[in-house]
Amino acid sequence: MTSNYTKNILRPIVNAGKRLAAPFAVGKDKAYQQQLRTLKKLLSKAKDTEFGKTYGFAEILKANSVYKAYRNQVPLMDYSKMHDWWQRAYNGAEDISWPGKIEYFALSSGTSEGSSKYIPVSQDMIKSITKTSIRQIISIAKTDIPKDYLTKDYLMMSGSTSLYFNDEGKTYAGDLSGITSGRVPGWFDLFQNRLMISAVRKVGRTKSTAWWNKHLNGIL
Repeated sequence: MTSNYTKNILRPIVNAGKRLAAPFAVGKDKAYQQQLRTLKKLLSKAKDTEFGKTYGFAEILKANSVYKAYRNQVPLMDYSKMHDWWQRAYNGAEDISWPGKIEYFALSSGTSEGSSKYIPVSQDMIKSITKTSIRQIISIAKTDIPKDYLTKDYLMMSGSTSLYFNDEGKTYAGDLSGITSGRVPGWFDLFQNRLMISAVRKVGRTKSTAWWNKHLNGIL
């Protein structure tokens, strides 16, 4: 049973969510303007990187139509075309496709090409993921989901937080959820069942990978 303490905390959060979520209910025209503003922000941030200089981000920002200039000047790329750029960042080079040094790389699951892909995760990306996650929780206040669902206890399971250290580039690689789980806001702990967390951690230390795979498949 959820405590009155938790309910008293959630009530102002839900009410605040109703106010904060309203600006995000946008129509098509406003959505386009927001996307264009985001594109300009990203181009401005990355214009002095090697990738930005190669494809003329600074010149694109001066164009009458930034969207058309970007579409004409920057080719569509898949992972194989970005690999050489990101590999240099993985090996420790700075200012390749994003300003500064990229410390973390998220490993994708196996794909049609067979091997995992190393996707750069900047500090700006981690902040954006955290901000978006909080907004998604707050936006529940605008849905028809019963609000008492927010007062329940949940078992949240992420990928492994064990990261591989690349000694050459002084970078880390692992599951994206494992990289971001350490950035969960402290106040979110108020809504987690600490007894359940303790039990899961205890089981996690004593059970084999095969045991976990069997029970996770059962959940799915």
